[in-house]
Amino acid sequence: MLNIKNITFAYFAALWVLFNFSSLHYSFYIIATVFYFIIPVTASLSICSNLYLKVICKWKTEKENIILSFNLVSGKKKVYKVIAILKKHNIKTIVFCSGQMLESSPELVDKLKKSGNTIGNFSFSVSKKFGFLSPKKLINELSKTEDMIYSSNDEDEKYFRPPFGITNPSVKKATEIMNYRVIGWNNWIRLDNSASGQKIEKIISGIKRGSIIRIDISDDLNLTALDEFISKLLKNFSVIDINEMII
Repeated sequence: MLNIKNITFAYFAALWVLFNFSSLHYSFYIIATVFYFIIPVTASLSICSNLYLKVICKWKTEKENIILSFNLVSGKKKVYKVIAILKKHNIKTIVFCSGQMLESSPELVDKLKKSGNTIGNFSFSVSKKFGFLSPKKLINELSKTEDMIYSSNDEDEKYFRPPFGITNPSVKKATEIMNYRVIGWNNWIRLDNSASGQKIEKIISGIKRGSIIRIDISDDLNLTALDEFISKLLKNFSVIDINEMII
């Protein structure tokens, strides 16, 4: 399995062999070192790299099933209309909510659960410094949000989506301690005012079975386009509850 430990071991083993049994110019070792540091940084910004921890971005299925997921941070005015659209199409999704959003709208938890949707943890503050937080601070972020999502007797699976798609050793440690499944995406759908019928059809043509689709609930989300997207999506796929996903 490709992970940071294996890459580090392979890197230093290769350098040792080359240093002792070749006459390469020192500039080669400088360039190799630069690339060694570039790989982890690039991987930490790629949600599906799986270099630091297992992130579920898609799954294998023989059926035409997909999962629809939403990130909710700033679209407070539109989230209830999104829930109504989901109810209209009779589909269940997962909505990743920040703790700050739930704190300002505590009724949202019951609204989402009663409509059959799953709530995922999106951290408390969705801080731009997320990638630099220590495991202790990450656990605090997750715990504060978790307290608003789950009751003490909840036995449901817990899901987390890292803000900005960032993964690193701190995220790995925090999610393992708190027993979260980390969910990414392999299709990020942007439905703004430029989303027309033709554009939506093109988007759907690129979706494959087993995909996890991400849509952001923000002030820019075009609700008419979302309704149209789901209508056309359901002609080709079944949107399943994330709790039915088999990995």
